Amino acid sequence: MCDFEQRTLVNPVLSRDPVKPTLNAYQIAALCFLLVALAFNCSFSVRRESQTWDEANHIFTGYRSWTHGDYGLNPEHPPLVKLLATAPLLPLQPKSPALEERFFKEDAFLRGKEFLYQNDPDKILWTYSHILPNFLHVAIGHLAEAIAS
Repeated sequence: MCDFEQRTLVNPVLSRDPVKPTLNAYQIAALCFLLVALAFNCSFSVRRESQTWDEANHIFTGYRSWTHGDYGLNPEHPPLVKLLATAPLLPLQPKSPALEERFFKEDAFLRGKEFLYQNDPDKILWTYSHILPNFLHVAIGHLAEAIAS
């Protein structure tokens, strides 16, 4: 076998056992600090920000998906985060307005405002609809940390 064939058949880089990178204590502490900072930033920024223009729509459609199995009100957004964010509303059983026979986007928007403001909007917005998505955000950060280590 010539020298060229030997070099192409045995690649010394690929033939070695892969080395798994390890994190030292400073790197782990830095990752934990960044995740805690992310959690605080999410919590405090949510408290200072107001509702977005379509947030009531998403909350209402998420709650309606749970209670009526209706995924057609806001079909342009996947339901996972809406379902996670509105799951804590289920034991509260807030008053939910009946739909009117309108175009689905208009109905979701108008009934969403009605749903939010005929119940306790501060409790719904702060406690339920903002905390769970931010928790998901931090959980994804923890998952990224676990994958990296």
